Amino acid sequence: MLIDLERFFTIKGWYVGTHDFITITLEGGFEAFSGKACETWEYRWVIVIHENKELEIPALQVKGRVYETIDELAKRVLIKLKK
Repeated sequence: MLIDLERFFTIKGWYVGTHDFITITLEGGFEAFSGKACETWEYRWVIVIHENKELEIPALQVKGRVYETIDELAKRVLIKLKK
């Protein structure tokens, strides 16, 4: 689904300058995100969509669930963008 999120932006068809669209971050920490004493390292993906008024793209930040894959998160972000 990450490739589908990329296509959402590449089909916009901009003609002048460069644009920043996405920042993807992987956060990690010991028992950091689940709220459970699991004695393990946890991680989550975070996708930030940068606002672009010219191309009508809203600002959006979506934090993944513990152990959610980047593709699963990208799918959720794409659904939000298409609303």
